[in-house]
Amino acid sequence: MLHDSVLYLLPILSCPEEKIQTKLDDLNIRLDHSTKVVAKTPTLPLAGTLVSEEIQTLCSWGQVEFFPEEYIAYRDNPDDPLIYGVVLEELMSPDDNRIYLVNLGNGRDGVISSVSKLFKFMRK
Repeated sequence: MLHDSVLYLLPILSCPEEKIQTKLDDLNIRLDHSTKVVAKTPTLPLAGTLVSEEIQTLCSWGQVEFFPEEYIAYRDNPDDPLIYGVVLEELMSPDDNRIYLVNLGNGRDGVISSVSKLFKFMRK
């Protein structure tokens, strides 16, 4: 039975966090009530919160392409701190530059941004 569980791992890992339970339901995997469920705390930072200096070392500027639901760091002006954001979708500009609709939290969930204000998180 354990060797079969590996088959479920890839579909689950490819899901956004908020859709994992739905994917488990689709795969007919029942919820395990054998342990006490603790209140769920978010594992990803909220859009609009500051990016810590430790995490800023993972930010890369000048990336050309971002994907929907990808976490990004955003800075409107060079003197502003970096904040977390989530790409909602790519928009096409009249001059063929890449621009994105991003969620920056705190009620700013439809901000249109040029790629020059976005930073990609890179693994080191």
